[in-house]
Amino acid sequence: MLIALGITPALVYSSGWHLDHVEVTDEATGSTYYFPCGMWFDKGEGDRQVERVLVVAPRDERAVNAQYKISVHTSDIKYAGTDANVHIQIMGEM
Repeated sequence: MLIALGITPALVYSSGWHLDHVEVTDEATGSTYYFPCGMWFDKGEGDRQVERVLVVAPRDERAVNAQYKISVHTSDIKYAGTDANVHIQIMGEM
């Protein structure tokens, strides 16, 4: 049984990245292991770590089944648009 996963990305220059989670499936047994992270791999962001050991955790099946429709409306003011990534975090109880 898989219980931990070490991650050391091959970062190029200052190209850090944010990891939400890792899922590993054992093709022999069909078992899937969930490793939450929610942290940056970047020397300039968060805790500035570029290596992590992730510990397996149970996956909340209710979260997989949750469905949301999110609509974002930007202004019609000239040059008010964006091509940046936009992130939404939903918090609460299911």
